[in-house]
Order: sequence, then C-alpha cells, then structure tokens
Amino acid sequence: MEQVISRGISTAATGLLAAVLLAQSVPVSAAQPTARAGHVIHRAAMAPQAFMPSSRPSQPSSQAPSPRVPPTLGGAWSSLGPTTISPENSTGRALALIVNGANLFIGGADGGIWMTTTASLASTPVWTALTDVAADSNLAIQSFANDPTLNSRIYAGTGELATSIDSRYGQGVYVSTNSGSTWTLQNPGGIFTNLSVSALVVDSAGNVYAAAAEHLVPATSGLYKSTDHGVNWSLVPSLLTNHDVTDLAIGSDDTIYAAVGDPGGTAATNGIWKSVGGAAFTNTTALSPGLAGTYRWRLAMPSQRPTASQVLWAVAGNNLSGDIQAVIQTANGGGSWTSASGNIAALDGPPCGNHPCNPVNQAWYDLEILADPLNAGVVYVGTHDIYKTANGGGSWTNITNVYGGPNGTATPANIHPDQHALIFSGTDLIAGNDGGAYRSTNAGTSWAPRNGNLNLAQFYGGAVAGNPNQLLGGLQDNGSIYTPTAGPSWTDESGGDGFFTAIDPNNSNFMYAEYPDGNLLVSSTGPVGLGTATSFTPNNTSEPAEFSADLVLDPNNPATIYSARASLWWNTNHGSGAWTSSSPTGLAPPGNCFSPGCIHRIAVAPGNPLELFVVSGGGNVNGDHTYRTVNGPNGPWPPADGTAGCVAATNLSPHSCAQLNHGNITDVAIDGQNNQVVYETVDGFSAVAGHHVFKSADLGATWADVSASLPNVPFETVVVSGGAVYAGSDNGVFASLDGGSSWNRLGTNLPNARVFFLVVQSSTVFAFTHGRGAWQIAAPSQPGSRTPVLPAPPTGTPARDPVKASLPTPAPTRTPINPGTTSRSLATPAPTTSAGPEPSPSVEPVRASRSWSDLQLRRQRWAF
Repeated sequence: MEQVISRGISTAATGLLAAVLLAQSVPVSAAQPTARAGHVIHRAAMAPQAFMPSSRPSQPSSQAPSPRVPPTLGGAWSSLGPTTISPENSTGRALALIVNGANLFIGGADGGIWMTTTASLASTPVWTALTDVAADSNLAIQSFANDPTLNSRIYAGTGELATSIDSRYGQGVYVSTNSGSTWTLQNPGGIFTNLSVSALVVDSAGNVYAAAAEHLVPATSGLYKSTDHGVNWSLVPSLLTNHDVTDLAIGSDDTIYAAVGDPGGTAATNGIWKSVGGAAFTNTTALSPGLAGTYRWRLAMPSQRPTASQVLWAVAGNNLSGDIQAVIQTANGGGSWTSASGNIAALDGPPCGNHPCNPVNQAWYDLEILADPLNAGVVYVGTHDIYKTANGGGSWTNITNVYGGPNGTATPANIHPDQHALIFSGTDLIAGNDGGAYRSTNAGTSWAPRNGNLNLAQFYGGAVAGNPNQLLGGLQDNGSIYTPTAGPSWTDESGGDGFFTAIDPNNSNFMYAEYPDGNLLVSSTGPVGLGTATSFTPNNTSEPAEFSADLVLDPNNPATIYSARASLWWNTNHGSGAWTSSSPTGLAPPGNCFSPGCIHRIAVAPGNPLELFVVSGGGNVNGDHTYRTVNGPNGPWPPADGTAGCVAATNLSPHSCAQLNHGNITDVAIDGQNNQVVYETVDGFSAVAGHHVFKSADLGATWADVSASLPNVPFETVVVSGGAVYAGSDNGVFASLDGGSSWNRLGTNLPNARVFFLVVQSSTVFAFTHGRGAWQIAAPSQPGSRTPVLPAPPTGTPARDPVKASLPTPAPTRTPINPGTTSRSLATPAPTTSAGPEPSPSVEPVRASRSWSDLQLRRQRWAF
C-alpha cells in the first residue's frame, strides 16, 4: 500500500478544485558503513481527508530529458536480486498485464517490461526483462494493448497513473513489432513527458489511442492518437483535452469509451465519455446522481472487442476518501447506467473492522475492474482486496481478505495486497499487485505467487555491513529485507513498508530499520531481532516526520544514531534509552510535514562528529533549505543555502535551482578528506544544462553547479568515497574522480530504474534501485588520498580534536576514521563486545517461528 504524500494544493484557473497534493519522491539516505545516500519523501499541507496523492518530482511538461550522456567508466553491474523474498515469494509493484499468443507480459512501476513464455503461469515461470538498458528507457509501465490488425504488434504506455509518493512520470509509448522481443520508446517532441499513459486501445484500422493524465505540473492531458502504429502522435481535439483520462475501452464497432477523473471534478466533466472514431465525445454519465467528485475510473468489457460494444462495467474511486464510490453497468452502450454497487462499499470500508491494520482506503492508488468474458454477471474489482460478484453486482464477496477480514476472522488468501491489474489467461485469473504476479485457477478461491525470477523490488534505502555479503534494505510494501550472501535470495524481516536501514559496521548484530513516518525498529540480535522488535519514535514523541524519514549512523561512532523528524533527534547508545533533539531550522514543529520545517536529509562529516548538514522541507511554496553546524547537533545551525538565485554556474543556490526544476534537494554528502567540501543533488528537469549536482568548498557559504555535462534527469542521491564522487539518477549512476569537474557513466548493464541509494564498501559500489532491486560494481581506481581538511573551530570556541571530540551527550568510545583511507566508509576494526555472537556471513541466523497474527500485523500497509 502506498502513502499519500504531497507538496501543495492548487486551484485550477477553471475554478475546478485541483486538490492535487504535489507528492515528491526525493532521496533520503540512511548512513552506511561506507557512504550514504537515499531517498527523501516530502510531504505538503492538505486538508484532513481531502488529499489527492500525487506523483514523483514534478517537471515542466515541455522539457524532454537531455541526450547528454558522458562516456562510460568501469565494467558491468551485476544484480544482487532479490529474485526471491521469503516467506511470501513476493517482488514489487506490478501495474499492467497482457497476454499475446503464448506469452504473458507484465509491467512494473519502475521495473520495465518482462515476458514469460508460460502465459497461464501454470508452473513457476522464467521471466525475461526486455527494457532494462536502452539509453532512453522509462521503466514505469502502466498499460498494454494488442493490435488486432497485426498480432505481433504490442503497445505499452509509461507513467504510473497512481498519484503516490513514488509514482514515476511517463515518457511515451513503447512499440514492439515482433511479439515483444524488442521494444522502441516513442515520445516525439516530448509529447508524453510528465503524462501517465493510463490506457491504450487500437481500432479496427490499426489506429492507436492513448489516454493521458497529468503528473503534477501543467501538461496537456486528454486523448492522443497515432495513425502510423505509434511512431507519431497528436492530441485529439475534444472536450477531453486538459482533463485526466484514466482509462479507455473500445467496442467491435470502434466505439471508444473514455473515463475522465479530474481531481475535484464535477459530474459535468468526470465520468464515462463516448465517441465513435474518437471525434465528438459525449458524457454518458453526466446526469447520473452521486458521481460528482470522482477522481479515478477503471473500465471493463466482457472482452476487449466483444461481438457487440454495448456492455460496459465501470468502477469509480472517490477523490477525497479513497473509497469505492460506485460500480455501474450499462447494457446499451452508455445510453443508461444502473448501479451494480451492492454491498461493495461496506466490504471495502475500513478493511479490518477493529483489527489493527490499515484504516483508510486508497482507490486513488489501487483500483481495477475485470468482467468475466465467459460468465455474464461475473465481475471482479480490485483495491486492497479482490471483490467478486456472480449476480451482476447484486452482492459482492471479498475473495482475498488480505488483512484477515472483519476483526481478523477470515483466513487471508495467499496473495499480496493492493491490486493494480486483473486479466484472464485462458480460464486462469492473473493479478498484478504490490507483490508482483499471482494466479488463481478456480475463479479467485485460492491464489499462488508466480514471480519466479521476476525482480521489481523498489528499495528506498539500503545498508551494507562490514562483511559486504550482508545487506539490509527497505522496500515499498515488501518490508525490510536481508541477505547474508549478497543475494539473490532475501528474507522479509519486518513486513509492511520498509524505508531506510543501517547496520553497525563494528558489530552487525546492531541493525536498524523503519516503518512509515519515522517509526524505528532496532535490533541487537541481527535480522531476527527486527522481526520481533516493537517500533517506536524517539522518546515516544508525537512530532511529525516525513513518510520516508531519514535514518543515519554517525560514521565516526556507529553507536550514535540520528533520526529526522520536525526536529533532529539523536541517541548515543544504539537507539536504546533517552534521545536528545534540536531544531536546526529554528521553527516550531509543524502540525504535519506538509508545512515548512521537517528534516528530510542528514549528513555527518567523516572524521568530525561535530560537523553536520541537514536539509529541511519547505512545505508548499518555500522550497528546501540547507543548514549546517560545526558545533555538534545542538548547534547553532546557520543556513547553508549559498547565494540566492540560479543563473550562473557559480555563486548560486541549490535551493533556488530546485525550485526552478520544480523539484527538491534530494541528498547531501560531506567529503571525508576535506570536510569543507559538500555536495548536493536536485531532482526535477531543468530548462538549461546542469542544475542537478552542486558542490560547495566552503561549508555551504557558496555553491557551484558541477553537472552541466550530466543528463537532464532527476538526480536522487550523492556519496563521496576517497577521491571519487558518485551520483545516482533516474538514468544510471555517474562518477567523478576530480571533484565534479568531469563525469563518467559508471558501468554498463544497470537498468534505468531510479537509483535511490548508493553505498561504497570494500572497493564496491552498491546501488539500490526503486524498481529493479540491488546491484553492485567494482569501484573505479581513485586518486590518491589526501590528509583530511577539517573546518576551523568557530570564533570563541576552544579548539578540539575533531576525531576525538564527543557529542554533547555521553557516548561510547568512537572509532576514528583512518585519514589514509580512500573510502568514506566507517572504519571496521575488530568487533566490539556485542549482545551476541556475530552472525555467520553465509548462514542467516535462525529466526523464531511466527504466528499467523504476527505475520498479518507486520503486513500493515500504513497508507493514509
């Protein structure tokens, strides 16, 4: 399940309420024994229960990514999986499914197009990734369509329709002319950039129609058409233009049905529109009562091209509550509609009754409908669960009960929550959800995962132990997962949504993970302890935190842990006992992190525990700001935004450039060999070269843009190791061996999923992607090390040994960083006294057996 995150509320000039929460996927990092990086999620103000989750960082709709591609440095990346996540055998978010001949295709939220030659999924399938490494690939696959005029031609639309914190923007339509063996992305003139191609249909003449919905910033949504099999596209002038089209269906007579779901729209605009040949559209539901304000629609016909195009089913999701607003059906091509809702709204209400799990629905995120082509009146609707009617909507049954049903009285089906796609493959029912692909051979009575080697894992953050075979990472809706063998098999240790993680490099029994909103999990017994730990907030504070809140270990003393909330919190005893807080922003804690003041990035200087940088969110309009201290976390914390403005290559402000990019400051990293040097990354798209990686040589007093040669794509994370700087983006990892003066693409074979987190450990670079799992590559040869340069103590403050200096609160003895090392890693001396024996690097500690109720509680989706 996803969280609704936003950065603002806007009102459309038309007067229609566009309560779009400008959700930003912005990197946050959790400290690693090496380098840190990660993904920060920003939250913006919203009225209670009036939220409309939105997508990734916004970007100008007219701006297509730049073709700038630096030369490649290094060898090939290798995958660390996960190809298996036990015990559920899940993977990551699957948005789209289609059968073409004997093949089944699946589309990931940022995992691209995969194919198996076993369309029925009768046995554990072998999947093949088809769109990983093309230079212009976009791996957010929302929709598929077969061409009825040529069986070997298939289309796939990019850009996730769901407006969640990590939904990736679209960049066009893929076309395959050889039954899916190869694909070409078509986006002429950037026509689809920043749009979700929510649905595709093809008429009897081979013309292709694409439904388009906005992603945050102004872009021309509506209906698009191609008359040359997807090579060129044009907007179809109609009443649908500048309205979000969330689904399409087409009948055998080429009647097109288009579902419009503008945020805050009225019954005059939102509903099911109809056209013959894509010309004049009329709203067939304009007079239907109770459907105003619908945000998202999904459509279903008994088959894609029925003998008569008269029967159509539709499900509507409410844009405020996230509830199923209605299921309706027409038997006369939209001439009239009848309610088929029955009891479905009650079933999809708070899904667990008094059982402690997710209390809020989210039809804006997971909503699908499927009509059985062989059995009239049999229809399936997917949200958290899958609901089925066998009598045309007179009554509905929850056939999955993923949360255990009312008060935990039902047995959950063996299927992951949050359904995004439903199709039939022959008589088998296939579901795509937050856990990947699942199959039922008995009309939904029972289910089994069919993920095989499918890897759609969406990491927010990751950690590498002193033993680089031990990895721990947080996944969207698939828990905090661990491997003792550098993959490819991993185990879910926590359930629910996982975020940032950390492992003490001196004693890997100390592990840290998170649930949403900065709820911490701390273990002193390795991964098994995460499975039994009780989540908590520092000192049980009720201070707000961002949905994905930063978590950092001090690289000088990994017993010290920092946690980002409205305040900066820290603890010097592995998270045990009392915590201390300070306010780098000087602002009173806001009511929520949609307002200015919440911290989303933390960096501690290697070699100097008194130097810290934080980045705070600016709420709706203020933008992100950077603060720094050289006196320890109690401050003072002067601003480190540099000179206001974003014009020249020097003396500019990452804060200002982020605003111009319609993005955020996504990461901050301090050079361990010269603590005066700091780097920041910015996401969004820029109207000019650069504006994505910034460098300061004076503790943030001034900044220079060092990214003019880099691709114009969002950059998510940055890390410094020895003489090298590594920056992760939505299109690969880039390395600079000369302090940002020049850049190279790092390695080959890395899929173009967004890189949310980087770690450098044992001469290896680890990349945690948000859609294609974890990867590693040998670090390139680096320049010789330098004697560390540390900031001078502030005027009036006695000089202190920067390595031995202690924090304001008592702390165990620190392990100093070795000035001669070329890695920004934590030093890894002999293990200290531990709470237990070190786990074997090759054998995962035996975990205590878990009851069903324990597993169910740990699968909470935490959506709002």
